[in-house]
Amino acid sequence: MAARLLTPPPGRGPGRGPGRLARRAAAAAALVALGAAAARADEVILRDGTEVQGEVLAGPDDGPVRLAVERGRGRVVVEIPRAEVRYVRRLGGEDQRLSRRAEEALLGSDVPAAVRLLEQLVARRPDDPRAHRELGFALLLANRDAAAATRLERACDLDRLDFEAHLALAQALQRLERLDQAIDRFREAAGLGPSHPGVWRALAQLLLARRAPRDREEALRALRRAQQAAPRDEDAAVEHAAAWLEGGRPDDRAQARRVLSDYVARVPGSLRAGRLLAQLLAAQGEHAGAAAQTAALLARRDLAPPLREALEAERALYAWLAAGAAAVAPEGLDAGAPQCELARAARQLDALLDLTDHPGLALARARVALRAGNAGPAAELLERLTLEAPPPVAADALLLQRVAAALLAERPLEADGLAPAKARRLVALAPWLATAHRALGRALEREGDFAAAAAAYEAGAAVAADSATRDALGDDAARARGQADRQERHGDL
Repeated sequence: MAARLLTPPPGRGPGRGPGRLARRAAAAAALVALGAAAARADEVILRDGTEVQGEVLAGPDDGPVRLAVERGRGRVVVEIPRAEVRYVRRLGGEDQRLSRRAEEALLGSDVPAAVRLLEQLVARRPDDPRAHRELGFALLLANRDAAAATRLERACDLDRLDFEAHLALAQALQRLERLDQAIDRFREAAGLGPSHPGVWRALAQLLLARRAPRDREEALRALRRAQQAAPRDEDAAVEHAAAWLEGGRPDDRAQARRVLSDYVARVPGSLRAGRLLAQLLAAQGEHAGAAAQTAALLARRDLAPPLREALEAERALYAWLAAGAAAVAPEGLDAGAPQCELARAARQLDALLDLTDHPGLALARARVALRAGNAGPAAELLERLTLEAPPPVAADALLLQRVAAALLAERPLEADGLAPAKARRLVALAPWLATAHRALGRALEREGDFAAAAAAYEAGAAVAADSATRDALGDDAARARGQADRQERHGDL
């Protein structure tokens, strides 16, 4: 089976939260709880990125940082060990006003106003890394990527441990298509936030896009780190497997299968990972396993109708292939079945043909088009199959070309000269056509098998669309029955 595996959609990308870059000291944790409701004042930035607001009190430069934090109607003074502090921001009244108004502007989606206010704040505080970072964020929202990169680079220079600034700078550089620099910044962000799977995924995506020597190996390592950071993150698992599949070697496919199998075992019912695993199994010829994997996904009760329809078609495809494609079409997709919903079968076959170019599927699609009366598209598809498909499918396509030609010319199918074997095949391919059954009846009469001919005429009458054809086939059936009776009475003569 020549499978075209689904390409995973772009990841959601890393979030903006700083994460837990290190274990917080007990004093810092208590301080966060105390300062959660404090009014904006001075800010103490801890080494793990946490910001705590209060009023910094004077004290020795080498001792703990003393901070007055509002609690209820009063204040308490807490001390933070100097080793836990990255730096202290002392904000004057005007600084607080500008920062607060910028936040309000952003909440109100007034990005230009936020940029203006933050530019004023940066002018007042040129060495404040957080001011540069917040202005960089706002400039990114305003799609002023070059200006954002300048501000964010300054923020990173002033505070080498600011994960959010490094991440935003990497994203700005990516938008500017400065790929090498973006990769370097994503590397730095990943070092600062190793527990963030999105950062590792973003780094891997850029490395795979750049394709420099050893980039793929580094991308695979990054995706492995993403999975280690978030073992239940389906995006990370799918992208990890897809990166392995890009290699194209048997060992690469085995690694991709291992990644997906491990994830599906860990998170049963995973749609994207489970579906990709089924496709990979099918591509490796393990069609029964692919069918079983897809059936497991269909056991979910929360599937949206379009997704359930797609998965049902895929399960039918894998089961059909597991049976050697002996049937004319996968279950539910046979245009000759009375209960076949043609519009649905057309949708499902089109989707399956995006997964595999199996010629039997293309023939099934042509049959659906013929039964629906869409002779033009069917004729084009059949023409290609007669030239490119293996002999059994090409022979079927040649037979169906007669049907397409008759539909295009708006005339009855002319197939009375067919040998019995070909006539039987025509009936199997187009059982909805009364004329196909008539052609079989004629061929069987020429062979002297009048009883079988009568049965063929009767089957044609049962599907005839008009009374004239139905009556004519009934007369043919009666005549053939008479011949069969006479043949039986005089069989010993």
